[in-house]
Amino acid sequence: PSHRSARRNPPGDKKTASPAEYATALSAGHAPGATRPRLRRTTGRKADEIKTALQAGRLSKDTRAKAGELTNQLNLDQLALLAEFDDDQDAVAKILEALHHGYTVEYVAERIRQDRAEAAEHERLRAELQAAGITITDELPDGAARLGSLTHDEENLTPDNHATCPGRGAFFPAWNLLHPVHYCASPEEHGHAFRSLLAPRPSPDGDPTIT
Repeated sequence: PSHRSARRNPPGDKKTASPAEYATALSAGHAPGATRPRLRRTTGRKADEIKTALQAGRLSKDTRAKAGELTNQLNLDQLALLAEFDDDQDAVAKILEALHHGYTVEYVAERIRQDRAEAAEHERLRAELQAAGITITDELPDGAARLGSLTHDEENLTPDNHATCPGRGAFFPAWNLLHPVHYCASPEEHGHAFRSLLAPRPSPDGDPTIT
């Protein structure tokens, strides 16, 4: 048989198999302990192709059922992509929708990966703030003020020099979950003042002017 047919067919199978059938057979052969080098010799596939096929072979029954007839139309890379997100059926649904409509599925998958990474980093930041004793709210509370608009003893407030204030808090804007906005819940109660929008600047002759 040609090299191409050897790559598409499971070991010992003389008929042409779909990528999904091939991945299932290869995964079943690997489960009892067949090493990847042995699988490479048996199938004629390269190491990265074996890796992709084994990942595709781990596709769950639930995802196969959701994909339906499309399963046998997908190549190994697409099947492996579905298997990557097998534990997240919402992600699987997005990828299947992209496949059904002929969209660039790699772009959809990368967007899902980025969303996952952002969500994980968001949770890490929340935990870090809470461990530091900072109250986390969904939005700026009534009566609170962002630190960027406050001073204390004529010094601009920052998360660092506001760290001991009982009113310290933070929220994450919906459009940017990786950058918390720090605030003081009761600025007047804690002796803070609002920064003037009109800051004095020295004039060329040395007298302060308003800008």
